[in-house]
Amino acid sequence: LDRYILGKTAELVRAVEAAMDRLDLAAACNALPPFIEALNNWYIRRSRERFWRAEKDADKQAAYDTLYTVLVTTMRTMAPFLPYLTEHIHRALTGGESVHLQDWPDAAAFTVDTALVERMDLAREVASAAASIRTAKNLRNRLPLRSVTVAHTRHALLVPLRDVIVEEANVKEIRFSDKPADFGSEVLVVNPRVVGKRLGPAMKAVLAAAKSGDWRKGNDGAVEVAGERIEADEYELRFRAREGIDATSFDGAAGVVVLDTNVDAELEREGLARDFIRLVQIARKDAGFDVADRIHIEVKAGAEADAAISAHLDTVKHETLAVSFDRTEEAPAGFVSEAQLAEEPVTIGVRVAG
Repeated sequence: LDRYILGKTAELVRAVEAAMDRLDLAAACNALPPFIEALNNWYIRRSRERFWRAEKDADKQAAYDTLYTVLVTTMRTMAPFLPYLTEHIHRALTGGESVHLQDWPDAAAFTVDTALVERMDLAREVASAAASIRTAKNLRNRLPLRSVTVAHTRHALLVPLRDVIVEEANVKEIRFSDKPADFGSEVLVVNPRVVGKRLGPAMKAVLAAAKSGDWRKGNDGAVEVAGERIEADEYELRFRAREGIDATSFDGAAGVVVLDTNVDAELEREGLARDFIRLVQIARKDAGFDVADRIHIEVKAGAEADAAISAHLDTVKHETLAVSFDRTEEAPAGFVSEAQLAEEPVTIGVRVAG
């Protein structure tokens, strides 16, 4: 994770610098949101346990050192576009130094593992594709699923990150395939408003050929359909999953992610337990507890929720830093939070362990 985000930081500096050198302000600005996404929703989110760890070890120190380096470098890179915000953050990070009196970041100062960055970017795409299937099927993120299949001709790149993908996709098992075509196909959709004006009567044959899958993509991005050349900005490729499976494409349609969306009772119970963990974490935060505080939990819940929690009680206690867990039919002690779990009311009481 540390090497990945440092590599992405070097990429950011190079991209912004190259765009500014050719006076392309829009391209320079456009390089920022994808990097912030990688930093916030991948590096920081996946490193939270390292930041929150009670004991200060080498791994926790590395996480803080890496984040500090990345944030300072990012502020200096963003300074031309957000001068006041970056000044405020940079001064807070560095003890008062102005960001506008610093040298431009040197991307060459970062050791970039190009293969690692490529591998992790691809894994992020797989996770995003799996999440999109969940959204389409209305399956919440904390509900575990049985398996995900990743089909890509370069799937060997992803094997070292199989545990990361399993965790991100929230599945029990991952399978790899080098044959994306086994799970679906690309569908060519020609823009009739643009192409019709240019081709006239030939447009009918183009649409028929595109619908039947009789087309060929060239190396320059254009496609040939019914003897006509269709430019890259005159069409789009959409993925059509094979009948009976839940799948979507990634990596520019070079790969396919297939998610097993069948949910049995065991998976549903585990999902409810994870939902309960989230409710306890929210209660901890609302109560103002420190992230390292050990707590006592008292719960008043319905039968279905109670069974799910009981089946995964050790995980619940571990994830919430609970030293005890008690069920009650009365009002729970401590800071009380009320919510819904398994479509039933649940009341949670949390208090710091003495």
